[in-house]
Order: sequence, then C-alpha cells, then structure tokens
Amino acid sequence: MKHFLPKTTLTVLSLLGLGGYEARASHAQGGDLRYEYIGNQYSPVRPNLYKVTCRFFRDCSGVDAPSSMTLNARIGTATTSCASTDSRNFTATLTKQGLPIYGNQYCATASGVCTGAGPDNYEENTYTGTVTLAPAQWVLSAEENARPALANLSNVITRTLRFEAVLNNQLQAGGTTTTLTNSSPNFGSTPAVFVAWQRDISLNMGAYDADGDSLAFSLVTPLEGCNMLSPYTSTPAGGTYTLSPGCTAVMPSTALSATYPLPSAQLTGACPVFTAAPYFLLDAATGRLRFTPIAYTANTTPGQGLNKYALTVKVDEFRRLNGSYQHVGSARRELFVNVYDCGQNQLPRFASTMQVFGQSGPVAVATPISVRAGAATSVVLTATDANAGQHITFSANHLGVPGVSVVQNSATTLSIEFAPPATLPEGTYYVTVRADDDACPIKGFEVQTLAFRVTNTALSSANAQQRPVVSAYPNPFGASVRFTLARPARPAAAVLVLDRLGRVVARLPVPPGPGPDASLTWTPDPALPAGLYLARFPDAPQAVRLLRLTN
Repeated sequence: MKHFLPKTTLTVLSLLGLGGYEARASHAQGGDLRYEYIGNQYSPVRPNLYKVTCRFFRDCSGVDAPSSMTLNARIGTATTSCASTDSRNFTATLTKQGLPIYGNQYCATASGVCTGAGPDNYEENTYTGTVTLAPAQWVLSAEENARPALANLSNVITRTLRFEAVLNNQLQAGGTTTTLTNSSPNFGSTPAVFVAWQRDISLNMGAYDADGDSLAFSLVTPLEGCNMLSPYTSTPAGGTYTLSPGCTAVMPSTALSATYPLPSAQLTGACPVFTAAPYFLLDAATGRLRFTPIAYTANTTPGQGLNKYALTVKVDEFRRLNGSYQHVGSARRELFVNVYDCGQNQLPRFASTMQVFGQSGPVAVATPISVRAGAATSVVLTATDANAGQHITFSANHLGVPGVSVVQNSATTLSIEFAPPATLPEGTYYVTVRADDDACPIKGFEVQTLAFRVTNTALSSANAQQRPVVSAYPNPFGASVRFTLARPARPAAAVLVLDRLGRVVARLPVPPGPGPDASLTWTPDPALPAGLYLARFPDAPQAVRLLRLTN
C-alpha cells in the first residue's frame, strides 16, 4: 500500500498545495438539504407548505456554483421512491440566495481566497424554494456533479454528490392514521474543514430540532444517486506510517467504510515504533465526531486529493405518538475533510469542567444543564493554548436555538446564556462552541458541545404572576440599563444582580407601587467588567439577562 511520508522542511506554499491547480469541473464538496414547515406563518393557515433549503459547499478550484438547483420530491422510502410513479411526485427549482460565504479557517493574511489559483478553500452557497408536501412519506433530494478527487472514494471525479432528506408527515400506527407537521433538524458546524494531522480532532454535527423531537446520529455511506452508494477505494488503511524523523506507527490493514472513512488511529507505545489501533467515533446522541488523522502525504497538488476525504452523518428524528416513538424524518450531512500538517502548532483545548450558574463548584462539560422554559441559566467555558504568543477567539453555533447569547469575557473564557422561551418544547438542545487560535496559515481549533435539557413544567396559578419580562433596554448596554421583573408572591426588598459565577454584584432597591411588575435601572460600577449578568428576586428562579459590552 501507499505509505504517507511527510517532509518536515516544506514551505508554506508546498504545505498548502498553493502551486498550480489543474483545470477541472469537479467541485462538489458537501452540504445538506433540510425542510421547514411554514404553513402556520400565514393567515389563513396554508397546510402542508414547506420551505426547502440546500446548503452547497463547492471547491474553490472547480467551476462556479450553479444559479439554481433542482429539487426532486418523490413518494416512498429511500429505496422504493427510486421507482415510484406516484402522481404526486414533482420537481421544483431551488434558487440561489445572496452572495456566497467563503471559508475562514485561514489566518487574516490568507483568508477569503476562493480562486482556481489560490489555496484550498470552500465556498458556501444557499438555495431555497417553497413547496407543498401533502400528507405522505416523502424523499426529497438534490444532486450536483461532480466531486473533487478524494482519497477514500474511487473515481469520484465522475461521481455525483446527492443531498437527501426524508419527511413522514402521515403515519400509520396501531390502526390509526396520524397527520403531522415537521421541520427537519438544522445541522451545526461547517461541513468543509481543515483538520490537523496527528492531532485529536473534535467535530460536532449536533442539530437543533424546532419540534423537540428525539435525534439519533449515525455514520452512513455517501450517495451518488437514488439508493446508489458511492464506493470506497479498495486500498485499505494500515501499514507503517512515518510520524516524525525516526518515529513510525504500525497499524493493521483496515478497510475504509462509512464508520471508518479515513485513516485514524490511537497510538500506544513510544518511539521509534508506536502501535496504532483504528479509531473513529461518533456519539449517536450528540453527533460529536472524534478521530486522529494518521495519514498525510506531503508535496501534493490539490487535484490529486490525497489528503481529502468525504464522510456522511445522518440524523433520524423520532416523535412520541400514541405511546410509542415514531420515525418522522431524517436528514444527511455531507462532510469534506482536508488533512494538513500543522507543524509545531498545538490546538486550543477546552477545560474538562465548566462553571454553571447556581452551582457552587465546577461541573463536567459532558453534564446536561437543566433549565426550565421561561427561565434562564448561564455557563462559563475556559480554553487555553499551549503556543506562546497565540490568542484564542471563541464562536458559537446555536443552530437557531432561541434564547442563546454568547460573549467572550477574557482571553480564555466565554459565557453562554440560555433563556429558552416559555413556548419551547421540552427536550435536549445543543450549543456548539468553537475555540480558534491564530496560527498561520491555517488556524487550529477545538469544538465543545453543551447540552441544555429544557423542561416545560406548567406554573400554578399562584405562580403565574411571577413570569419574568425577559427584556431590557438597551440590551446589550454600556453605562446603564432599565429592565422590568414580575413581582414575586412574597414581597422582597431588593433585586439581586449576579455575575456569570453566581456572585452578587449589586442589590437594587425595589420601587414601591401597585401593579404586578417592578421596573428598575442598574448603573454598574465603572470597574465592573463587561459580560453577562442576571437580575432576579432572591427567591425566584426567573431572571432577566443583562449583557454589558463596555465598561
């Protein structure tokens, strides 16, 4: 088999493959197809009206993205729809929306490049259309030709990339026919990404589901047509890999597949010879991917595709109906992974614990955080970078989860506040947080995922007047902010303002007067740092969030 022998004296240009690109039409890297029920946004309601969105990522070295894509909607399962002749089958046009978004994993001096002569990069394009999907089982798809050269799929330049989603908006269970509406999960994280060779990689495909359905993630084979699986290369991973001068790793021969889509291994032992065990994990509950790329070929041209891999994550959604869980839909995320040599750069790392509002001590980051719909909580994460002189920038992808706000408090900490609306369905909602360093030419990163478990316990009539007015003006604020809270059943003399660690930073006197609400103004001490604060009555769980951006 081919061994992967890196050269440690590469220049930046050769490392990134910035030499000449060969002209080719292949460009389809990845993306996803999703649907959203929008019939309830009209008056009168327009039953069965859905908005379909395709996010398409193209290789910057390939041909331009099309101005539109064709949506195929067919009755049946993913298998039977291929031959379906149902009169309700149809096609529709998805129209390109706005300007493309370019990949931003390069450092500032090299970012935003998307030309055939530039470095490897991607371009994100969005296509939308509105369709009517009568109660049935639907398979929705869109296709784009062709993929760029890849190391794990054979003959990909001639192969089509197929996006697919399933909607079951009419179910047969226990002799009962149930018609329902459903929106597919909205995937997080970018499906085209650079990952560092020999580094532990964490990605997350966690998705937000507006209906509160239960989600299950799995690794599946990419599609190139209806019920047509893309074949993996017949060359297995394994053999002897050079890790550094005088240091190798030996791994048994392992075939590439949906669940092991690229050479990845955990190492035991020590130089000069490590033992490598195949390693590629997906958390079925959260969508988190963990792997360590062990293969890298230096001095390649982008057209060879030797460091590029395709993999596909599928999420199935289930809803509890008539006492049992029913499959109501699915969506697929087509990913494109580009392995690069990051040299001596160490990736940022999140701490294994977090600070949760109301908790006296650190909490493991894997712990679900409980919050009631209509209330609020806040979390502080910490990340560090082992490289001297590098800085961390935080970002968060909350996938449309309502009530989420984030602010970077310091060079190493990030606050996330979650105030779910009272109408948010019960369920577990994920917020993906990313820490990027400022390495050049490609920034290193790590992803962490927080799980918020939302309950929607109905308030008693005695407590109904305690619902907070979760608003403030201006918010975010600078010098001062005015906000309103519902007065509790038991009178209180002061409203507490707490910082992200739950410490009281101010006690505001409650103004007298009739009425169910109390309006207050807070002018913080100028020395108080910017960040997230919560204001609440001492014995009330409800709170209003206050985001201070400047001192």
